[in-house]
Amino acid sequence: MILHMQHLRTGYGDRPIVEVEELTIEEGKIVSLIGENGCGKSTFLRALVGILPYEGRIQMQNGCELSCLSTKERARRISYLPQHLLAPEMDVSQLLAHGRYARGGDLLHGRRAKKGLFLQGMKEFVGEFASHLQDEDKQIMAKASAMTGIDALQNTLLRKLSGGERQLAYLAMTIAQDADLLLLDEPATYMDIRHRLRLGQILQALKAEGKTVFMTTHDVAEGFSISDEMIVMQEGHFMIRGSPEYLCKEKELLRKILGISIMKDSSKEAVFQYKLSR
Repeated sequence: MILHMQHLRTGYGDRPIVEVEELTIEEGKIVSLIGENGCGKSTFLRALVGILPYEGRIQMQNGCELSCLSTKERARRISYLPQHLLAPEMDVSQLLAHGRYARGGDLLHGRRAKKGLFLQGMKEFVGEFASHLQDEDKQIMAKASAMTGIDALQNTLLRKLSGGERQLAYLAMTIAQDADLLLLDEPATYMDIRHRLRLGQILQALKAEGKTVFMTTHDVAEGFSISDEMIVMQEGHFMIRGSPEYLCKEKELLRKILGISIMKDSSKEAVFQYKLSR
């Protein structure tokens, strides 16, 4: 168990959008959360990463309550890839360096990062931190870069990348954070089919290292094909969860919630192991 929650309620202001009675996320698994637009998938992830406050309990594997952890300590345990990515005035290598900040101490001479500095695209701040990375940091960054296939983009500004390339660069930063739990909100956004297939390989490699991946996706067939467990959300509630094989048997429930069902694809030419059906 890497994360356990009970009686979770979260949302915006006084209006709860997500209510989860209980959920345990097991270590070393790939879990996909699916559901229609606006059902609360991204809101759920934002609560787990600390962007949104929550009621209830979210405990890490050592019993720590998530809300009691500092921002940096939480970042050491959980890395987060949001759905909407910015393009601050920095290159890919500096973005990767930002992924190592939670593992380092305060910035030079005791300086601390001002709130929102990274989001404002402060190239000088990140560049200064990058110049003081340790050998271990550089090795982890190089590994994340190689895993995502972005070695050739290291000196390219983020604003000059295609949408799919930027997605891979941010994924590399998320991996370089070296957290045990990765929260990925629509990680395949903007990716062409070649990069989406690579994404599946990346996630399997992370799983082989003992990492846990919890992601949202709108590509149901792809999610079923690469995940150990699926969760279906409707109007802020988890309606059903289980292995892809188990959910395949719940055709009527899937049709009611998603408008489609899913089935195994036994064709040797199939890109994914599962395909949508009526």
